[in-house]
Amino acid sequence: MIKIGQSIHPTWVNGDLSKLGEELRQFKEAGADCCELVLHGLDVVIGTRIIDSRQEAVIKVLREYDMEYTLHMPHGLNLLDSDNQAEYLDIFRSSIEFARAAGIKLINYHAGMRRTDDKKSPGDKKKTDAQTKQNPKVLIQNEMEQIKSLAKDAPDILFCMENALFGKSPEVISVANNTASIIEFCQQVGLPNFKLTFDIGHSFLFNSGEKTALLEDMERLLPYIGHIHLHDNCGTWKEMRFGDGGHRLVLGAGDIHLPLGWGKLPFNDTLALLKDYSGIINLEIEQRFSSHYGECIAVVRGHFG
Repeated sequence: MIKIGQSIHPTWVNGDLSKLGEELRQFKEAGADCCELVLHGLDVVIGTRIIDSRQEAVIKVLREYDMEYTLHMPHGLNLLDSDNQAEYLDIFRSSIEFARAAGIKLINYHAGMRRTDDKKSPGDKKKTDAQTKQNPKVLIQNEMEQIKSLAKDAPDILFCMENALFGKSPEVISVANNTASIIEFCQQVGLPNFKLTFDIGHSFLFNSGEKTALLEDMERLLPYIGHIHLHDNCGTWKEMRFGDGGHRLVLGAGDIHLPLGWGKLPFNDTLALLKDYSGIINLEIEQRFSSHYGECIAVVRGHFG
């Protein structure tokens, strides 16, 4: 059975529980079955550990709305960052504790990444040089072992790795760099509570707006998908002087999280591939387009009767 969700906007909620409640109300009124919480918008985990009183306050707000919840880890969490990996693993463990307290059964995280070039600040040069000497296969194997250990320790939680947007640059080390490596990673983890979050918008950008490549990748990955993220964009990524959201919207550049039909993503074709999918399709529409939540949810629901 398909369920349809919408993500909160962590930089808008920014720890304000009244804003969290407002988002949940909007999602419910728009017809959503689910909501994806984003950890760094809640202030439940601070310094890698749970603040108990804060957790209680957040859960109280969540229980005011009859929705299923999933949890997105912080966008910057990166299991290929060896300098911070221990802290990130502690955040994962605290998130599992929060998920259990809140009745959340699915945790989503971005695949790790590293660069082998020098696109860092001068103060990070030494770190970059050290990273370039490490074998990419060893790094990814370490990431796999870490997430496998977490998943084994929490069989009641479905862990979903998202195909985050890193592009096809040879300077980028990530399991998400191509479909074959994602499939191999999922097979190596080999646990029933580990799946893929397929972000359709990310894949469209990764494939430079090529419909055929997007659909081919999605079809190959279908057996491993446990969660879907859906939003529109124009299929183009551009480096630019002004990278703020408004400028990108006008230009149509990058991961701009548009309502369905505002960009060029072939969402009808992608939804058609999900005829046998039973899970959550989570919309990630920007908060500035909140008046369009309902129509996007209706479009998705219409595909599944």
